[in-house]
Amino acid sequence: MKLLRLKRIVLAFLFSAPILGLTAQLSEDEHKTSISFVPVFFNSPMELDGKYFFLKDSIELKVLKFYVSNISLLKGSKEVYRFPQKHILIDLENKSTLTIPLDLEAEISFNKIQFDLGVDSITNVSGVFGGDLDPTKGMYWTWQSGYINFKIEGNTNLCPARNNLFQFHIGGYQHPYNSFQHVELEVGSKKELNIKLDLGQFLTQVDIEDNYVVMSPGLKALDLAQRLSSLFYIQK
Repeated sequence: MKLLRLKRIVLAFLFSAPILGLTAQLSEDEHKTSISFVPVFFNSPMELDGKYFFLKDSIELKVLKFYVSNISLLKGSKEVYRFPQKHILIDLENKSTLTIPLDLEAEISFNKIQFDLGVDSITNVSGVFGGDLDPTKGMYWTWQSGYINFKIEGNTNLCPARNNLFQFHIGGYQHPYNSFQHVELEVGSKKELNIKLDLGQFLTQVDIEDNYVVMSPGLKALDLAQRLSSLFYIQK
């Protein structure tokens, strides 16, 4: 009888263990939050090499890369969480970079997210780094000009440049043309923070027939950086 009772106990444990493990996993997942950056052309998600209707013509995106820095969550004006990695390179060619998982405590409450667009001046004057800041990522000019904060390239017949190619390499960290920008957005859903960037609005605003190349710091780069920072939003 004792042996039979022992077998029953062992069998009950074996059959219940996976269920207990699954319950724990579900409990952890309930508090998972991620940030996704979603480039859109007005209301349509953008893909590289996709064609989008643009001012009675079409436009094709070839390159989209930008740095986001100092991601944090706020409750009112109080910071309640800061993402440990300071600078993150978002690259549309590498889809895995578009989503950033956050490891949050279950009790954290927040209603805003903030981040910076670009690389700060201190980092720019501190030499060359590895990881997302590695120059091989194609986002570094020289030690004098520093990092490219935002890069967008593509084609449209409206652009009079060779091969109809427009190129905006936006950067600069020195006064008065510091293109480093701050973004703060109100949050609805706490589970998936889908931050959209309206490139349709951006390309319409810059008048691509006359202004289609920016390749160095200066007033034009600063103006474009300010426009871009205002075009991030979370749809509610």
